[in-house]
Amino acid sequence: MLRVFLISIILCLSVSLANAQDPRISQYQQMPLLLNPANTGNYNGKTRIGGFYNQMRKDSLTNSCSNFSAEFNLGEGSKWAFGLNAMTSGSSKFAMSGTYVGLSLVKAINFNESNEHLLRIGAQASFLSGSFQKSKGNYDPLLDVRAFNLQRDFTSIDSSLFKKSYININAGVNYKHSGPLFDFETGIAIFNLSHPDDDILSSGTGVRKRFRLTLNSSLRFNINEMNAVKLQQISWQEGLFVRYAPVSKTDSLQIHETLYGLNWERLGVGTQYSMGLFLRSAKSMSAVVGVSFIPELTTRFSYEFPVNKKYYSISQFGISIVYQDISFD
Repeated sequence: MLRVFLISIILCLSVSLANAQDPRISQYQQMPLLLNPANTGNYNGKTRIGGFYNQMRKDSLTNSCSNFSAEFNLGEGSKWAFGLNAMTSGSSKFAMSGTYVGLSLVKAINFNESNEHLLRIGAQASFLSGSFQKSKGNYDPLLDVRAFNLQRDFTSIDSSLFKKSYININAGVNYKHSGPLFDFETGIAIFNLSHPDDDILSSGTGVRKRFRLTLNSSLRFNINEMNAVKLQQISWQEGLFVRYAPVSKTDSLQIHETLYGLNWERLGVGTQYSMGLFLRSAKSMSAVVGVSFIPELTTRFSYEFPVNKKYYSISQFGISIVYQDISFD
């Protein structure tokens, strides 16, 4: 009964905060299905459900996004996993808004009976729908999730309502080694395999969305039964698909960032804690604090602030709640 109640809280939070698809956010770890489809089911247990809200600010302009994900490990030994991810973005005074829904399927391959070496192969199909209306307010791509692009200068766009939607295909692999002293994980994913037309204005330029390559790795040292330290790295680059684009249009070529993190975890019986610091391409820093009053439920708070305002002047706040069934290891 308690688990049903907790899941209901998370579902309500995810819906009430709804108001997105390639965001620069402060808690990428709480959106695993958007980093790599192979992350689906990458946990100990049968079920993981999470809600996440993030608000971004640049001067007086703000935007927000919210994400909901549900993952299920299936069958004996959890050799298959299924995931659902839904995200929305937009605010009352931001010109662009969008909705994203993705379904992912993963095949898990154990190389030995002790699960020390685990390979996950995943695929994902997603539907994206967006709208743009200049009369709502201003627009800044650094505050947007970049699911859709503008192929014209903002000042030359009229006040009409523009809408667009497309289907996208993504794929990825993830390898994990688990041991008594340390855990190592690495993965690679390729997004935008279908090269969709993401010009929300339908300008007829012929420009299509480029591949996005995402790389992630982590090394977790188990200091003792009560403490662990985790090093993390996440990188992504768009622009691997060579195609025609006007010289004056940067499109998504500017999306090239690396996130480095150091996270301390306090484990054991009772309340569990975590504290982390993350650096985004020497542009900004973020602090993330997590607490679990019961093992199944974790809440995290994050705040990101710019350290190099010449190139990046975004600050943001995020909150996430994750329920994870830990009925088996």
